[in-house]
Amino acid sequence: MRKVLTFCALTVMLVILFATAGCNKGSSDRFFVTGNISIDAPIEGVEIFINGSKVNNLKSDANGDFRAENLTRGDVLSFSKYGYVFKQYTVGQNVTGLMVVPTLASFDIAVSYNEAFGSVSGCGAHKYLTDAELVFTPAANCRFCGLYDGQTLITTEFTYGFNVTEARNFSAVFAPISYDVTVNKNYPQAQVNYTASAAVGGTVTLDAFDDDNYIFSKWIVNGVDITTKHYEFALSDDRPIISAVFIKRAAKPVLSATGAVVNISASANSEGYKVYVDGNYVGCQTSNIFDLTKVQSAYSGRREISVIAVGAEGYADSAESKITVDYLRPIDAPGDCGIVRESDKIYLTFSKVLSAVGYKIAVDGVYKSLLDYTFSQTENCVKIDLTDILLENKTYAFTVIAVAENSAQNSAETAAVYYINKLKLAVPTASIEGNILTFAHTDARVRFTIVIEGLIVASELPGGSLDLSAYANAPSTIIVIAKLSGFEDNSVTLKYIL
Repeated sequence: MRKVLTFCALTVMLVILFATAGCNKGSSDRFFVTGNISIDAPIEGVEIFINGSKVNNLKSDANGDFRAENLTRGDVLSFSKYGYVFKQYTVGQNVTGLMVVPTLASFDIAVSYNEAFGSVSGCGAHKYLTDAELVFTPAANCRFCGLYDGQTLITTEFTYGFNVTEARNFSAVFAPISYDVTVNKNYPQAQVNYTASAAVGGTVTLDAFDDDNYIFSKWIVNGVDITTKHYEFALSDDRPIISAVFIKRAAKPVLSATGAVVNISASANSEGYKVYVDGNYVGCQTSNIFDLTKVQSAYSGRREISVIAVGAEGYADSAESKITVDYLRPIDAPGDCGIVRESDKIYLTFSKVLSAVGYKIAVDGVYKSLLDYTFSQTENCVKIDLTDILLENKTYAFTVIAVAENSAQNSAETAAVYYINKLKLAVPTASIEGNILTFAHTDARVRFTIVIEGLIVASELPGGSLDLSAYANAPSTIIVIAKLSGFEDNSVTLKYIL
């Protein structure tokens, strides 16, 4: 609201009949008037008009005296000088010593200002040549900026005094005081924007931003936690204490790819990695290697891999890293891989893969084509004869790869299938003479177990003899079993007839 105090200073010409002083009646119809014009002192240079017309050189002298002649009855004398208000005189006869006492003109002093921010006193009507004083009082939390005459700055003091010689129109400028706003950050490098200064009642805006190194946690404004990144409040008389709290992120991982394998650089302050394929979460891992072939839902094509390092205690998760992989999905690996024994034969079996054009079979890590083996197959299963391969006493490891038309899409290896192969010991020699059982083997490492009528009567015996009279009554069935670690047992059966 603009409040304008306007007082108009007008020079008013009042028409009244003056009382005459020292009247002298002339002998004709022509008259004269003499007099003096003063207030507290003579007023020089007052122009005199007859019937509204200016008469050349007719004005008061340095003593305030004047003389008007050759007047006729009814003529009107009027007086004029800037800053004064005079009464008129109508001539009726000769007049000597007419005392003309004007009044000082009033001039309005007007000041426009915004009363919401301050006030001004001393405005209004002031007499000519008197002193006026304007006083400027700012409202609470406001300041006085200056008094202006048009675009010209007059003063920035709280008072302005001057001698009144004319009407004046000033403008006083008040403005709210702007107070600095500061934000304390627990990490100086963290990113925030905020209103740098505001007046009381003005809006303070706070904005926080996550980046690769820090994640926003909360604002603390005068002890109150604010968890939104964007926050606004009105500045009060109490200056706010503002803190921005951030959490340091685990280091952003660096990704590289070789085929379908993504290598993840070790990320400081992390305890694992969240992995996404085309925006879909596929799991959390501690390994620095991610193999896309292990993701069953990932099909051939351009795939976007995203990795976020999981923050260790006291750290937030890292920013997201992304890499694009041109992926050829391998065909499925053969399933149900295992070892089957049938009579004296040993087979490696696995289920067929419909899209496979062949298979590679590894024995102890050495791959050969399926055609290098003796095999048979049904509609759903492949069976490989291992009988002539298992020639050593040891553990064999078998893995299978399904071969695709495009070798880049060969399947992954099956899980290794292990088989512990034991060669069969030679048949031991044994005989009975009277009550004495004698037994031996070509391998001196062999130890014997003696079973009579289904009961073990002795074990871990070296080659030698055993008196049967303490263990059996004839007739009895006696089994002599040869045992050696790493070999399949062999035995001989005897009849004990006393």
